[in-house]
Amino acid sequence: MKLSFEGMRSTKAIGARFVGVAVAALISAAAVGSAGAVDFDPPLKRQQVAGKDGAETVCTSFSDVTLIERVDGPTALAPVLVADAKGRCDAPRPGKGVPLDLEGMRYDGRVGPMMIFSQMDAHGAVDIAVAEVILDKKVVFRDAAVGEPLIRKAEIGRSAFLLGYVRGINASCSLHQDSRACWAQLVGEGKIPKEMAGMAPNGSICAESYAKMGAPRDAPSIVTWTNEVEIFPDGHYRRTSQQDFGCLAQP
Repeated sequence: MKLSFEGMRSTKAIGARFVGVAVAALISAAAVGSAGAVDFDPPLKRQQVAGKDGAETVCTSFSDVTLIERVDGPTALAPVLVADAKGRCDAPRPGKGVPLDLEGMRYDGRVGPMMIFSQMDAHGAVDIAVAEVILDKKVVFRDAAVGEPLIRKAEIGRSAFLLGYVRGINASCSLHQDSRACWAQLVGEGKIPKEMAGMAPNGSICAESYAKMGAPRDAPSIVTWTNEVEIFPDGHYRRTSQQDFGCLAQP
């Protein structure tokens, strides 16, 4: 069965959509508020159970799926999707459920068929990921972001899932010290899109952040700009990038 976003706005609509039932009125479950935070779909319940080994099992249950996380301080095992929303919150038995390739990441929220995750123990830009949890049950998008909140937009459009955030790139060079050379290095490493290769910003955009952190001029930079991504049902995606470049000193 092929995933379709048409007419889908929340987890309440998913079951009806997937059995072909027409939904007359749908409520958008992911409108971006004035503060930029996403209004994620609320789960039926969320349980946290402490284990004897000091690790914690976290179960986030919806009507169609439950996400089980095993968290131990700043680390986490790969989360697992299980179908039973009413079962007890416990570590899944071997072979039960579908693991997602997201070790070291935590669940942030759900919008329709998509769950969003972010890196737990980040240094600089934070890894983010989107997983489709209804049909293919797999990670469909990865990137890195900065800012608070990390995710500025997450909503179901007419034909795609829309994700908005400030993209962050942890550079091994200093944009502040030599912006053109550092930018060229990032282009060569494939971290800067080819269409932006000739858009190296002035290194002065780093000055405020470096001064606040007391960072030396040659300290590695985090390069930022605003991104919006359309993730389509067949798995491909399309980025729209603004040229509002920013620069931070890596912590």
